[in-house]
Amino acid sequence: MYMIRARIRLFILTAILFHGMGIIIDAQNLHINHLTEKRGLPSIQVRHVVQDDFGFIWIACDGGLVRFDGHEITNYSQHIPSQYGRYFCKTEAGLLLSHDAGISLIQPALDTAHISMFMDASIDPEDQSLYYPGRLFRQSNGAVWVSEPGGGLIRLQGNERTRLLPESADQENTDAKALFAELGQGLMAVAFTSGGLYLYEESSQSLEKVHRFSRINDLKSNGNELWIAGEHVQRIEL
Repeated sequence: MYMIRARIRLFILTAILFHGMGIIIDAQNLHINHLTEKRGLPSIQVRHVVQDDFGFIWIACDGGLVRFDGHEITNYSQHIPSQYGRYFCKTEAGLLLSHDAGISLIQPALDTAHISMFMDASIDPEDQSLYYPGRLFRQSNGAVWVSEPGGGLIRLQGNERTRLLPESADQENTDAKALFAELGQGLMAVAFTSGGLYLYEESSQSLEKVHRFSRINDLKSNGNELWIAGEHVQRIEL
């Protein structure tokens, strides 16, 4: 089975490179082959793309969910309750996809995929369930972080659900997006594009503000180092 999967992944990657989404350099010409609505995309607004363990490409759009095998697009939009897909996250159980109605679990297979609801969402921000989930991030210990509009964060581990809130400066900015990076020794870094940088420690199970920048565009970790892209590039050693 492993050899079959490996061959399928190699075939799909080759097909994507030369026939689907790839870029071919021939002499000095750059040829780009687009996936468009005519090819089967439900919308031109593509939010996120991920590759499953079989090598298939999953695409979340404003108009639904599709899978690309290197040649053809298969539409799975009817299997999710909301067509506004946002963000994928790979877990041991399969792919998680956030959307307006909550989070769906995609369990890929060679010929099809099983899709079910992982967690429901509510349109009421005061509800304790999810509220318009956005970016997802999986820790190495299996915990899944879910971002919400207005700085809301939910940490899922097993059957436990922990809601965490940053300081008001990040909650009041409804356009702020959450960024995640995992450090060593059970530390998680959580940043917001509005500028707040926080640390989460397993023992305390709370967010601690580290610093406030004017803006944070990206966040990456390297061991116990944090690299922050904003107005400048900052390196923080922890």
